[in-house]
Amino acid sequence: MARCLVCSYEWLKSPEKVQAKRGCPNCAGLLVTQQQWDERAKASGVEWLAEVPNAHTRTEARCLTCGHKEALLPSGVGQGSGCPKCAGKRLTQADWDARAKERGFEWLAPVKRSHDKTPVRCLTCGYEWSVNPSNRTGCPACKKVARVTPEQWDERAKAVGIEWLELVKHALSPTSARCLSCGLEYKARPGNVTNGRGCSACARQAAGIRRRVPREKLDELAEQRGLELLSEGHIPSSSQTPARCLTCGYEWNAWPASIKVGHGCPRCSGKAATQRDWIDRADTQGIEWLEPVVQANTKALAKCRECGLEWMVVPSSIRDGTGCPSCAQYGIDLAAPTTLYLLIRSDGVAKVGITNQGKAQTARMKRLGKLGYEVHTTWAFPDGHKALAAEQDIIRQWREEDQLLPAADEGEDGFTETVHTDSLSLHEISRRLNEIVRAT
Repeated sequence: MARCLVCSYEWLKSPEKVQAKRGCPNCAGLLVTQQQWDERAKASGVEWLAEVPNAHTRTEARCLTCGHKEALLPSGVGQGSGCPKCAGKRLTQADWDARAKERGFEWLAPVKRSHDKTPVRCLTCGYEWSVNPSNRTGCPACKKVARVTPEQWDERAKAVGIEWLELVKHALSPTSARCLSCGLEYKARPGNVTNGRGCSACARQAAGIRRRVPREKLDELAEQRGLELLSEGHIPSSSQTPARCLTCGYEWNAWPASIKVGHGCPRCSGKAATQRDWIDRADTQGIEWLEPVVQANTKALAKCRECGLEWMVVPSSIRDGTGCPSCAQYGIDLAAPTTLYLLIRSDGVAKVGITNQGKAQTARMKRLGKLGYEVHTTWAFPDGHKALAAEQDIIRQWREEDQLLPAADEGEDGFTETVHTDSLSLHEISRRLNEIVRAT
């Protein structure tokens, strides 16, 4: 229980309110009778339509001037706030429409509140954007395009090497343009053109030229690394170039970027394996090479000392521990029934391969079908050894006898098992496979 020392008003006061140093509610005006609320409302030009429960609960009121009805805060009315409509704080849609017309635009949706962004359209240029109704600014497009004539827009476009294909409406409207250098047609914002931005394709090409290392400079860098570049003309950074070490004579394909950052001969640095290294690594897997290894990612003919299988293998896989596919049963179960297949793609790529029959074959055909391949012919074998020998035989013919390269893109699943039908007809491929299957 607490008593005010000024007006002697007594009320219950909690310890929390004592700590907050809250004083007498009667002296603070928190205890006001309905008659007092009516007097304060009348002084503000309104009247209450319901009894006021407290100072902070909105109560229905009516304006004595315009008759507008609205729930008002009694505390605000007690401080002199009156009718919001008469004070200009509450506008109808008609009021908002009139204000928009004065600023040169129209609302595309009803205005809900003065601070909720509402879509509008400029009556002059047709530009559409969203704006706070309380904002007094006009069309941003007209502001940027003000006093710019079509001739001036043409001059600005010509200055960056383009021409307009249609009339410029405003600075923010994408407008059809054509590059005077490369002929590219695209949409450009006139405001960006004013800021000096021209054709994006020419800009990318110019940036590439700026980043390009001249051939003379690349040769100079190669000489500093003890190398000699064997190709002629400009070397793109995205392709490798043949190079020779001036110290040991080793030749390999080098990336221009590696030369620029300081890389030299991989053999002299110990990063390139010699033929002796490849032989030693194959020995650990019980394999011998039947032809010299050119490089880690170029297939070479190998033979298993255990089962005598001969097949084309990527040397790097032997280096990483892969052994004979027949002995290790790697990839497929060579003891199970196996299918040799010939697939064809619409771009003329033919592909051979083997897979175990049943679910494995269904899954393999489904996966290759996503790459565009369709089944042309299949041959069934009681086990995988004969199927693998037939597959390796036809691939060996393509590479050694016909000197044909893989037709699919490098990195595609099974790209080394492909050949293009422009180089070897589909009929000839099928004939050879039938002969190999009959002889197996």
